[in-house]
Amino acid sequence: MNLDVEFQVPEVFYGVEGFELAGNKTASLIKNVLEDERVFNPKMVKIPKRISKINAATRDEIQAVLQDRHTQSLVIFVGSPASGKSSWYDMNLKGLSKSGLELVHLGMDTFNGTLAKFYKEVEAELKKGKNVVVDNTNGSSKARDKLATLAKGVNKDIQVLVVHFTTEKRICLYQNALRTKKVNVCELRKQENCGHNVPAVAIHTYWKHFEEVDMDKELNIDVIYTITWEPVFKNEKDEKVKKMFLSL
Repeated sequence: MNLDVEFQVPEVFYGVEGFELAGNKTASLIKNVLEDERVFNPKMVKIPKRISKINAATRDEIQAVLQDRHTQSLVIFVGSPASGKSSWYDMNLKGLSKSGLELVHLGMDTFNGTLAKFYKEVEAELKKGKNVVVDNTNGSSKARDKLATLAKGVNKDIQVLVVHFTTEKRICLYQNALRTKKVNVCELRKQENCGHNVPAVAIHTYWKHFEEVDMDKELNIDVIYTITWEPVFKNEKDEKVKKMFLSL
């Protein structure tokens, strides 16, 4: 689908409703089938050039806040599983503690304990005077308020930042499917640090219960930033894939 090549599916040859036969080629596929297969056509995704500039400006502003030695911050990531939160952290925030307050990256995906213990860990790191990034989905106002209230309880001057990753659901499903393949291959080769993927139902569940950030109600949040999805990769090899991806 991404390469825009002709392909065939069994339903074409068995007359399943919703498929049309044109010779021996697939003329059309019904939309819900494509969604169920967790694929999307990059031709359908229009990425204005200004998005990269806006994302870069947002990144610079967040970095500046976290590099300010006089301001302690709690950063709450908000976004679906597979929306790119952890990758964005690795590429843009990791290592910032060298020039400001020490930065700690915490998330339930890698935390060995319950949610209650996770909150205690966040509180403990804040009490040590560190900047903390909470890399969870945080899709509900309740989850965000719990963290923001916790921070203000440690020190009312702690600045609470929300970074909302607005990646579309279909792209999250697609990226998770790719990540699943990558993790499976890594594990089959018995390699280390294979990463993790989530079942697709976790993504559907996030979107079903997601609540927009409302600063009129979530009073302990000081600033909200938005990161819009764009295909950015970590290395030169993946950069070549990006250029092919965008040329379709």
